[in-house]
Amino acid sequence: AMYTRPTFSRILTAMDADPNVNMMECWKSFNIADCITYIKQAMDAVSPETVNACWRNLWKDCVNDFKGFPTIDKEVECIVQVARQVGGEGFVDILEEEIEELIEGHRET
Repeated sequence: AMYTRPTFSRILTAMDADPNVNMMECWKSFNIADCITYIKQAMDAVSPETVNACWRNLWKDCVNDFKGFPTIDKEVECIVQVARQVGGEGFVDILEEEIEELIEGHRET
């Protein structure tokens, strides 16, 4: 969730800057440097509490005040808004459930 929104925002910004550019052209220009930038932004957005909570199943003694994992509802809402602004087939009518399914797919091995 933390890197999907900036990725969609990048596409939207590129399309706003040049109306002749479509979503696929923006996606094809996505490179490793962009990927590293978005991974860093995503990691910076993860709170220390979330990192702490991730250790609960592996090393319970090192986890302090576990309050549960935060939900991604707000982040999913933002992703949907940006995707709808990108527009085009598959984006203009995108649903929150589709974004949640995309994010869940990344949890699989």
